[in-house]
Amino acid sequence: MNDLKFTCRQLLKNPGFTSVAVIRGWQRAQSIDTGLQTKNVVVAELPLNMHGYDQSRAVAFHRSLMERLESTPGVISVSWALIVPLGPRLWNGGFTIEGREPAPDSRNLVANFNVVAPRFFETLGVPFLRGRDFSDLEVNSGVPDVIVNEAMVRRFWPGENALGKHVKIGTASCEIIGVVKDTRSVSLGEPAEPSLYLPMLPPGADRTPSSSLQSNIFDLKLFVRAGSRPRAVANSFVRYTQALDSNLRISASLLDDNIDRWVSPARLGALVSSGLGLMALLLASVEIYGMVLRHGILRRRSTHTRNWRAHGARCSTH
Repeated sequence: MNDLKFTCRQLLKNPGFTSVAVIRGWQRAQSIDTGLQTKNVVVAELPLNMHGYDQSRAVAFHRSLMERLESTPGVISVSWALIVPLGPRLWNGGFTIEGREPAPDSRNLVANFNVVAPRFFETLGVPFLRGRDFSDLEVNSGVPDVIVNEAMVRRFWPGENALGKHVKIGTASCEIIGVVKDTRSVSLGEPAEPSLYLPMLPPGADRTPSSSLQSNIFDLKLFVRAGSRPRAVANSFVRYTQALDSNLRISASLLDDNIDRWVSPARLGALVSSGLGLMALLLASVEIYGMVLRHGILRRRSTHTRNWRAHGARCSTH
């Protein structure tokens, strides 16, 4: 009986052997948050450099395509970026904080960089916590403003308001005009890393670092948020591209498909964990049942033995 009580106490004390583990595992599988609202977002890459485009021709193509997409029924917003969140590429860059002494080893601070156009955060559903987005006026005039995420503020300006602070990238002094919610950029299993977003400047603008629209205009990715029927928008995108240049062969996909490559393994791990919890629960239940059954058999045997002995004692007295 003491063994039975001990086992029951262990099951109650350790959630890994109860149904709590199953529930928690399922909740983890369903609540993975990338920080992005990827539903109904179409993403595409235009390999213009493979079709003989120079920079000015590529800019004109981008502009025409964007105008057509923005006028398409059902399209909410359109934007560009150099790096796709949770995509195969990552850009780490160095910077310094103006007004602070450099590190003793003279190394720059490091963050994840991305070059984005206005409405990028709106298109991907990333909210601003403070400040604002890049404006077309700033982009066209080449003003070196930047936007950062929560993780960057926590690491470099804990307890401070980062708006109005200046960071130096190369020789350019950049003012922080906005702070956005953290998004996962490397792995779902790791916390968000400091990220710094640079405005997509027009060709010919003086930009530091050199990895910008000027040198990466052929690597830009197009993002389109649709109100509904994103696959129909993707098909329209392909048609518009073919109308502008019949030699281009591009493909447009849903951003959800890209994110699922990262989310699915994490959800699978959580589901496996919950499955192991369920298995442990079943094994523990079988063990308890066996112990209860064994205890009942021993009790009945003990009762029969006592009755037999009592009966034998009565017979001997006669």
